[in-house]
Amino acid sequence: MANRRDLQRATALHEEGRRLYQCGSLGNFTAVLTLYDQALALDPDNEQIWYDKGNVFRMWERLQLVGEDVRPRHQEAIACYERAVALDPNYADAWGNMGVSYGLSGNHREALRCFNKALEIHPNDQQWLRMKALALQRLGDT
Repeated sequence: MANRRDLQRATALHEEGRRLYQCGSLGNFTAVLTLYDQALALDPDNEQIWYDKGNVFRMWERLQLVGEDVRPRHQEAIACYERAVALDPNYADAWGNMGVSYGLSGNHREALRCFNKALEIHPNDQQWLRMKALALQRLGDT
């Protein structure tokens, strides 16, 4: 169990990473991941940090500088979202973004499972309803 000082430091590192991520500067994602990893070393049971780390991996190929490593990082994103929902099974956005990552990796059946879980938690969420429809379309079940 992390002590209070470690939790405060983890929060500060997480907030610093979020600011860097949200500023939209291209090429900062390696630095953001470093901050999130440092925060998780201090507070490994923080589902929000796992979720945010998953978002970095999900967006990786879109936001890296030309010439840098732009291969998709969907499996890393999925692993982070899985950790987030293991810590908080009612984390609808983590379920939904995991579904997006599965869909981007071509696994539409798993994407559909994740969107259904997100919709169990928030039945009227328009984003997850649209993504579910897209997954069904990709599976040919429209």
